[in-house]
Amino acid sequence: MARLKSVSIHQLSGVVSGTTLTFSPLFNVILGREGSGHRDLLKLLGAILCADFSHLDGQVFDVECVMLTSQGELPIRIQRLSSEDEIEIRHGDTAHPLDAVPDQRPLSAEILSPEWSLLDGLTAPDGDPGAIREPRWIPDPILLQGLRSGPGPVEVDARYIPELSSVWYHLDYEKAWLTCDHVSQERIGRLGFRFRRSDDAMVGLDAYDAEKRRLLSMFYYVACRRDVALLDGMLNRIEEEAAGDLIKSLLHRQTFVTNTESRLLYQLSFPSAAAMRHACILCNRRDSGDVEWRAMSEAEAKKLYQFYDAGLKHIEDLARLW
Repeated sequence: MARLKSVSIHQLSGVVSGTTLTFSPLFNVILGREGSGHRDLLKLLGAILCADFSHLDGQVFDVECVMLTSQGELPIRIQRLSSEDEIEIRHGDTAHPLDAVPDQRPLSAEILSPEWSLLDGLTAPDGDPGAIREPRWIPDPILLQGLRSGPGPVEVDARYIPELSSVWYHLDYEKAWLTCDHVSQERIGRLGFRFRRSDDAMVGLDAYDAEKRRLLSMFYYVACRRDVALLDGMLNRIEEEAAGDLIKSLLHRQTFVTNTESRLLYQLSFPSAAAMRHACILCNRRDSGDVEWRAMSEAEAKKLYQFYDAGLKHIEDLARLW
């Protein structure tokens, strides 16, 4: 199990230098208006967790983080001291170069749009709209079964993937299977879904509209991320009941979510101002154009909680408090 304990920004273009953030081991809500840099923070966290800094190609930066692992705290420093230098990852007295431009699609982009893992393959030119091409992540049960049985196709009952079994009610299926045409140590093939609906019809992903596929993709993403999940606009176009189930599926993970509407705050049901302060990160853009990321003060948390408890519904209104 791994968690991100803290991030310190010594140098990063467009961000206030000296920024230090300490994170909750569970939910972390990144609050800010549009244009406040809240998505930039999520992208940076994704880059740190995935060791993929391709979105900072050519930029000089110096970022330090502390990871919590089963062996204890792991301090790491990631830096590029000049535009001609390679990115280095430092741990203690050792430094290793990091290739900033991976051969495949950046994982941080996939984190920011988790529906890519399903929706990117829905208009496949070869006429197979239910397939997911070259997935970067797959749930543990299908990977383990595939590696045990040897190279070849795999099919897993979704009941063995708890996050997928919990979405059945919202998609109106009686049973579902996750399939993969090839699993081996060298390669993961094409993923697909088969569903048996309540009317006994057998259907694929193409039987559902974009909103239902996005809902499924969110649960699929959570099923693939056992330790840390990063979600942008997690509840966009998701109904209240489904939103509650999605949040329950995240309870044992460290989660970072951007939020431009207050619905998520009410779904999380903070019991006190102190709990809200511990979970929320404030984003703001200064007059200079630099973004500021910081924790709430005690006074801000009390004031925000007062409005939250009274039922103020819009982040734009809440943002005026800081």
